[in-house]
Amino acid sequence: MQFQRGKFIIALVIINLGTALGCAKLLEEPPQLERVNATFFYDPMSASVLGAYSVELPEERDIRRVIVHSLDRNRNADIYVRAGKHGWIHTEQIKSMSEGATIINLRARGDAVRVIPKTVVIRVIQDVEVFAIPKQN
Repeated sequence: MQFQRGKFIIALVIINLGTALGCAKLLEEPPQLERVNATFFYDPMSASVLGAYSVELPEERDIRRVIVHSLDRNRNADIYVRAGKHGWIHTEQIKSMSEGATIINLRARGDAVRVIPKTVVIRVIQDVEVFAIPKQN
């Protein structure tokens, strides 16, 4: 009986320690993001019938946020990130975009971002901004 009680106390100590470490991790400051200088363009001949809005980054980066600037409320769009030899990887689905700017937080590493609308649009996406973790010098 005494042996089982000792195991129980050790288990509680381990759980409390794990909880404390988890909370400490949550309290850490999120990394500051920097806007990546990139080339934005519309590609009417992309894999989608509706075309694609692409952003080419100068190099592969850890992407954490994409902001889509739109003139109206598009309903559906997919976000893809080009991840080197793996090609285009679907990373996020936008179910509805607000007029103006729609912020999409994601975690991906790549050198290009592509926004593919799923509903008919007439060139209403004005710009796509990409934010990444700053490079370490």
